[in-house]
Order: sequence, then C-alpha cells, then structure tokens
Amino acid sequence: MIFLSFILPIYNVEKYLSTCLDSLYVQNICEDEYEIICVNDGSPDNSANVVGQYQKQHTNIQLINIENGGVSRARNIGLKYAKGKYIWFVDPDDYIKPNSLKYIIKSIQNNSVDICNVSFESVSEDSNISEDDKIIDFKVKKVPQQLGSCCCHIVKKDIVATINENLHYGEDYLWEFETCALSKNQITIFPAVYYYRQRSNSAMHSKSKENVACHIEDMHKLALCYKNYINKKEYEQLKDNIEDRIGLSVQAIIDLMLRNKYGKAEINTMINTLKTENIYPYKPLWFLVKPHRSIKHFLMNCYLFCLRSERFVNLMEQLRR
Repeated sequence: MIFLSFILPIYNVEKYLSTCLDSLYVQNICEDEYEIICVNDGSPDNSANVVGQYQKQHTNIQLINIENGGVSRARNIGLKYAKGKYIWFVDPDDYIKPNSLKYIIKSIQNNSVDICNVSFESVSEDSNISEDDKIIDFKVKKVPQQLGSCCCHIVKKDIVATINENLHYGEDYLWEFETCALSKNQITIFPAVYYYRQRSNSAMHSKSKENVACHIEDMHKLALCYKNYINKKEYEQLKDNIEDRIGLSVQAIIDLMLRNKYGKAEINTMINTLKTENIYPYKPLWFLVKPHRSIKHFLMNCYLFCLRSERFVNLMEQLRR
C-alpha cells in the first residue's frame, strides 16, 4: 500500500530537479511505500527528460504532461492522481532531508494524526544535499504550526483542500487555513526536514509593474476569501486568527502600493474600497511590535503596524515624493 504521495509541480526547474528527486530517493524506506507524481506544467526546458531518466531506474515515479496553467492547477491535477494515504506537496527546486521519511512516517502512524507539520530551513540558490544531512535527532511536538506554505504540511488525503487556482500570490496561505485550521490532530517535527531554496530569478521575486499589480490584486482577493469564514459558526474559535490574516493581507496591499510609488489618488481609492468592504482599518497586529533581536526588523514591523492608520499612510505617501 502506498502511504505517501509526493506531488511536484514542474516548470523551468531543470537545474534543480535532480537534487530534489535525489533527496526523495536517498531515504530509509522501501520505494513501494511512497510515490512521486511529477506534473509537467508545459515546461519549455528539459525538466520532463530529467524525470524520464529517473523513470528508467525507479517504478514509483510518474510524469503527467499538461498545458501550462500555473502551479496551483498542476498541484490540483497531481492530487487527482495521488494514491497515497497522505499527500506532501514539494516544490522541485527545493529538497528534503535524506533518511528522514522513516521517522516521519513512523511518527504519523504512532500518533494517528491528520496532519504532520515539518519545519523548514531557507538555503542559498546553489545549495545541495550534504553528508551532514543524513543523520539527525528528530523531535515531535503535538502542536499545530502555521508556516505559510503547503510544502510544510503532510496531510491525510481525505481532508486535503484543493488549491485556489485564481491566486498567484497567497494561495499557500489560504490552502493552509482551509486544510489545517480546524484539525486539532496535528504534530510538528523538529528540526528542519524541508529545505527551501531562495532563487534570485524566481517569478515570486520579480518587481515588474505587472507582477506588483497582480500581487496587490491577489492580496485583495485573499483578504475577501478570509472574510467569508469570519461569521461561520464552525470557525468561531478562529475569529482572531482570521482577523490577523485579513490584516496581514490588507497590510501587504498598502505596503506594496507605497513601495511601488502608486499615486495618492490610487492609494485613496483602494483604501475607500477596503473601507466599503469592512476590512480597513483592520485589527491592530500587536504581534508585529514585540521586541526583536534585530533593530532593523523591529523598525520595519513598527512601520507595517502603523499602516492600519490612514493618516500614517498619507504621511508615508507625502514623504515618498
């Protein structure tokens, strides 16, 4: 029986894909216990051929070719093909710790959990699997964890939510909320077993005018998606969490507009729209102004905290000129 399905949405990751796949095979369990589903999202590079080479050596990996439709659609299609009891979305430019799956699966089984959260560590663009990664002393805590990425949650297939395909930014946060928020049967594994590669040329880091506008639009959509849950009875105990998520989404909108030199009229129009939708001003995000080891980080958080004040936003717009 297949216990775990890895789902990899593939697009222009030829340079990193072998490292990711190698990490999934340098494991201490039999290959018939898990499967690797690679969804080729119309990638124009040689990624599909890389997967083909692994298919010659392994029977538990499959390649699904689709027309380009975005990472969320690719993940959702992979979900339809998955046969595992649990699902783990892995980005193919990232990788996981070698010889960690046996412990992870054992922890899931011993605790009969719906969700296993895995800690992550950011690594440089040229990082690779290290010999030091092969031995580790794992620890398990019976606590939920909000990590802002679907790649950091191993979820029972019966409860996993589909990913919103209308969002290019923030879809992970919404998926995390819709999948994990009501589940009380969770564990979190420490230290990091998921390595997130920070790529300088990533589309998510692009500051083009089109990407910024898309980011603002998606943060607006995300705030309204969260708002839909705030008066639902089953989410009553999560009201504070939902309000925080709305606040962070709206805060991102204002910050993006200020940083990217949107005009006063555009900013005021957006604020008036947010007021009409009753999501501005948002609840004070007090956790932002807690003491921090870095002065720079603390000052940045104070600036973000103040964005809930329309007067402060107008002052920042004037100082920016």
